Amino acid sequence: MKEVWGGNWNWARRAVIVETDGRKIAASISGMPHAGLDSKPANVTVSGRSEGYGKGVNLDTIKGNGQDGHFDVHFLNSRTHGTNRVNAAHQQMVKVAAGK
Repeated sequence: MKEVWGGNWNWARRAVIVETDGRKIAASISGMPHAGLDSKPANVTVSGRSEGYGKGVNLDTIKGNGQDGHFDVHFLNSRTHGTNRVNAAHQQMVKVAAGK
């Protein structure tokens, strides 16, 4: 994934198509792993989560990969876990993925 973002993790969004059960869904993904710690159990409250997310639920659920945190994938009208608001930049990439 890091190569897609030019070799550096960053918050830039990309239009993507998510395929599940033969269905294709327009989406947006950001290239910054965040809000988790690979070294701590998933879905428990921890301090010092990656990218300055501080204390909260450890959203890193795939363990042993040396990656602290998770990536955001947004769909039409989805909300962020940080603000519970629709993110305009992600919605623009969803439209691009949908060919609009």
